[in-house]
Amino acid sequence: MQKVETLEIQTLLNAYLTGSIQPEDVADQIFERIEAFRSYNIWISVLDRKDVDTQIAAAKDKLLKGARLPLFGVPFAVKDNIDVAGIPTTAACPDFAYTPEKNAPVVQQLLNAGAILIGKTNMDQFATGLVGVRSPYGAVKNAFLPEYISGGSSSGSAVAVALGMAAFSLGTDTAGSGRIPAGFNNLIGLKPSAGAISTEGVVPACKTLDCVSIFSNTIEDAHLVFDVAKVDTASIDTTAEEARELRVGVPEAASLFFEEASGYKPLFEQAEERVAEAFHLSPVGFDTFSDTAKLLYHGPWVAERMAAVETFYTEKADKMNAVVREIISKASNYSATDTFKAIYKLEDLKQQASKIFESIDFLMVPTAPGIYSIAEVEQNPIELNTRLGYYTNYVNLLGLCALAIPLGFTKEGVPFGVTLIAKGGKDKELAVWAKRLNAAVSADESPSKGYIDIAVAGLHKRKQPLVFQLTDLNARYSYTTSTSAQYRMYLVDPKGKKKPGLVRVEPGQSGSAIEVEIWKIPVENLGKFLVQIPHPLGLGKVELADGNWVQGFICEQYITAFSEDITHFYRWEDFLASLTSPAETAIS
Repeated sequence: MQKVETLEIQTLLNAYLTGSIQPEDVADQIFERIEAFRSYNIWISVLDRKDVDTQIAAAKDKLLKGARLPLFGVPFAVKDNIDVAGIPTTAACPDFAYTPEKNAPVVQQLLNAGAILIGKTNMDQFATGLVGVRSPYGAVKNAFLPEYISGGSSSGSAVAVALGMAAFSLGTDTAGSGRIPAGFNNLIGLKPSAGAISTEGVVPACKTLDCVSIFSNTIEDAHLVFDVAKVDTASIDTTAEEARELRVGVPEAASLFFEEASGYKPLFEQAEERVAEAFHLSPVGFDTFSDTAKLLYHGPWVAERMAAVETFYTEKADKMNAVVREIISKASNYSATDTFKAIYKLEDLKQQASKIFESIDFLMVPTAPGIYSIAEVEQNPIELNTRLGYYTNYVNLLGLCALAIPLGFTKEGVPFGVTLIAKGGKDKELAVWAKRLNAAVSADESPSKGYIDIAVAGLHKRKQPLVFQLTDLNARYSYTTSTSAQYRMYLVDPKGKKKPGLVRVEPGQSGSAIEVEIWKIPVENLGKFLVQIPHPLGLGKVELADGNWVQGFICEQYITAFSEDITHFYRWEDFLASLTSPAETAIS
């Protein structure tokens, strides 16, 4: 089977164009990964492989007939509160399920563009939650550290992309459900302006606030999908001012809130410093946003959640997740008078927010104040969920658009990200601004600034147990790629601390590409890292798929005489997934 290095959309499209891979190759790999990560509770419904092949064949036929298919062969996933014809829509509540006869318009537009549907994903029931644990199908595990939450409610949609089971996915966003999971899983999370993407065929949470959101690996991918999925509307600003200095607002220091144990605070402070070097940074008062956020769960908008499921709640409340039922039951606490008072207050807050955005292009906030383990959330489900929404709950109420972008990892290997927020209708401009900000924040990681690239293939990868040896030395994850096809991977120390050893083959011998992660490590810390590497491994030069050479782990040739050749697994994680003993996998 042809291995696919990345599911970034443009990379896939280029590979299809050159014929180096086929959509069927991508589907093969995706179905292997679905099987390998079943314990992560990502999916509610997965299509049969033959149905996926039927989609691919139909897309190829359209292409041959001259159809324009901007997403030809690109695999995607759909949150299970969005209708797909012939597949039950559960909203993560089996007793609520119904089978729609037609696709939601947004799904149909993507299929018309040649995208290939893989399945429907797990979620917090009725899109009520930011945690990803409120589902009878199981808590969705974080893609990087499975003991942590994935974020919600679009939990499965995010993790499916993060673990290479889809190139992009659809979520929904009412209070941050399309942004929090992006932040926790190192993804782009696009929350468009209200009305930019149709919400027809979506089980509502709060119908007046809901947006269909997009998860992807890159900003470019998110907006390629957005261009296909959006409704034709004059409300979307298509201008893109790239040259002028950006005016970036950040919450004033007194209003910043972090969970100290998460390690997010220093990462946000570092981002602020870099942004201030490149753009005009302005602290802004945060009361307008925090006062708006309080309306969502401590105001009559809770009653709108009841309106969405009132019949089901009346007849089968006992079939609902207990936490979701408790939240929705609070609808009875608010009267019509309360609703109008809250609407008046919101209108006043919208005017205040509009004035703030007159002096800034966009607001930059942490995507979340911290992250929790699944066990912590299960013990304290409502309070911790509320804390997670500190930087997200106001966006939809104020009619704003937002884009969550990843900005590195904590020392424990947990992803960290920020969200950029702008006036409604500024979706296209926000993408351009996000790319400029991302470039500025990453600019000092080049070798000229004292960093060096290093390739890792095993225990030092992001989800592996020795990643701390890199993060403790202020190394930062950069990207995932593969070696050239001149290597073989062997199992080192099978009876002890299992690890892979990469050996470069001699000219004329059979080799293969092996997946590696590229990290940037401060030059002054390279020696400290080197002394931690055990024999027979060492640091040397590794050739990448693009022909460039970087520092990386290599293994002495003599081990090939007695070590198991595991090259065919391509990824160290795939080898671990093949182990039959759960205990053995856990200690490897």
